[in-house]
Amino acid sequence: MINFDKIHKKILKLKKTKNNVEYHIPGLWINSNEKIFKTKIYDYFDEQFNVIKSLKLNNTLSQRIVYNMLMRYSTSFPHQNGVDFTELSINYNESGSILKTIALLPYIHSLGCNTLYLLPITEIGIDGKKGNLGSPYAIRNHYKLDENLNEPFLEISIEDQFKALIEACKHLGIKIILEFVFRTSSIDSDMALIHPDWFYWIKYNEQNESAFKPANFNDEEIELISAKINQKDYKNLPKPQNKFIDLFCDTPQEVFKKGNKIYGKLENNKLAVIPSAFADWPPNDTQPLWSDVTYLKMHNHKEYNYIAYNTIRMYDDDLTDEYKNIELWEYLTGIIPFYQNNYGIDGVMIDMGHALPISLREEIIRKSRENNPEFILWEENFGLSQESVEAGYNASLGYVCFDSDKYYKMKEIIGMLSRNESPIEFFLTPETHNTHRAVYYSGNQDFSKMISVILSFIPGIYFIHSGFEFCNQNPVNTGLGFLEEEILVNPAESLALFSKSFMDFYDKFDLVKLIKLINHFKIENNIDLTFNKKYKINLLETEDKIVAFKLESNDNNLLIVANYSNLQIHFPVDNYDIRISTCENNSIDFEYLAVSPMSSVVLLKKK
Repeated sequence: MINFDKIHKKILKLKKTKNNVEYHIPGLWINSNEKIFKTKIYDYFDEQFNVIKSLKLNNTLSQRIVYNMLMRYSTSFPHQNGVDFTELSINYNESGSILKTIALLPYIHSLGCNTLYLLPITEIGIDGKKGNLGSPYAIRNHYKLDENLNEPFLEISIEDQFKALIEACKHLGIKIILEFVFRTSSIDSDMALIHPDWFYWIKYNEQNESAFKPANFNDEEIELISAKINQKDYKNLPKPQNKFIDLFCDTPQEVFKKGNKIYGKLENNKLAVIPSAFADWPPNDTQPLWSDVTYLKMHNHKEYNYIAYNTIRMYDDDLTDEYKNIELWEYLTGIIPFYQNNYGIDGVMIDMGHALPISLREEIIRKSRENNPEFILWEENFGLSQESVEAGYNASLGYVCFDSDKYYKMKEIIGMLSRNESPIEFFLTPETHNTHRAVYYSGNQDFSKMISVILSFIPGIYFIHSGFEFCNQNPVNTGLGFLEEEILVNPAESLALFSKSFMDFYDKFDLVKLIKLINHFKIENNIDLTFNKKYKINLLETEDKIVAFKLESNDNNLLIVANYSNLQIHFPVDNYDIRISTCENNSIDFEYLAVSPMSSVVLLKKK
């Protein structure tokens, strides 16, 4: 581990020559019962590097168990008990960093995770940024890492720090997946100065910089658009009104930067700017503009020189490969091979891959698999379709994150799996960075513990969104499923996706212990829940608010029962033993299993 050892040696040197200041960390990170553990900064990193070296490959089954994190948030903590490092004239990063992610690997390893999935870690823009940090999805340069994830005191390049993270992951048997955004960039992208033709431009309105708004379609047009898209008829899709199209202009002859903003100069010496993006589907979506990102111009066609649903997602049939923006496509298709060749990543989550031009998506996937036939490709798609399989994806996000709080929806999902009706593997999680936290549904740990058990025993990709395991309440983003009043009380300044934030660490980490217990139990009993392998799943007929199913294999049978109601229920059993329970009161009394409200039980019967 060349870069890993290089950093470790630097830490040992600093430990001898620099002030080894007090450093506070969550006790959870090092399996301590203390909520906040006090140590010394170089002692902590030295110890964690030694632990990593001593650990062996995770003895996990082939089922993928994922730990998902926004790096700058998940490893962020007030390490000086609320005193900013800058006040101490010390060049340390209080927000999350690559180094602190390396130090967190023993904890991730202890959860039984064999995959680390990182939200975007590339360089982000400044102009129009949301919150005090900006969105990781406002990508300024796809080929550069975000310097905010650097640990300055190391005086080692961020590239070498990331290589050390990859080395440590491989040593522990942890695959590393990065998320990439291919159809948008920040409005101050480095590429706009070099390749202005990769971007849409609008005439600059000095009197009202925020005058640009999405195209407005009337009810009749919306009905026609929806009908054509539903029929997959992309020929002569309705265009926006001329008033909207006329806001756009040709690529500027000259491009320059003033402050943080990029301007273009037109032939008449008037100015042009890059417009902000907006929700692209449906065409009448009411979401506000995204102030920090813009859509890349995938095609150069003079009749389609504007941003609307038919140029950036539901591409009109006129936008053939004849008009593709060749150099931009080459730039985009080179991103994954760059990270494969320079860092050795194991896979990628493609943000909104289904909204890319088909031939571009095909080329991105082809090039990634050309380098590595086993390369993991995930799709941020809530649907589960054969089209995703045919496109080359290994898994889709799916819709469990929206439905796990509804007993009838969970029955539908388990029933679908019992009939082998899902064409593609999907994520088993009650939350993502765009949804409510799981604890939202019960106000305490009860629902989180119950759903953790249910999802742990469903074939598929078990997925831990960082913070779920200790019942963090604060949403990372209000992207999906939030009411208008919830969005108002959670502005960008309070959301980790855009601003400096610390997680809430609870005094009790019952869910962490439960996750470890479940994974140990699965390994001990060879319960491998890889999608469409080994175990047969069978949904049982039950009362409305009870979810119960069996898992059967050649070795053993499992019975999983979850009670979504507020009343204790009795469930008939036959020669099973309770192995895992989320409630002390759950018990077997003669022939019946007593399951407490909002809890779950796993029973095992050896064959």
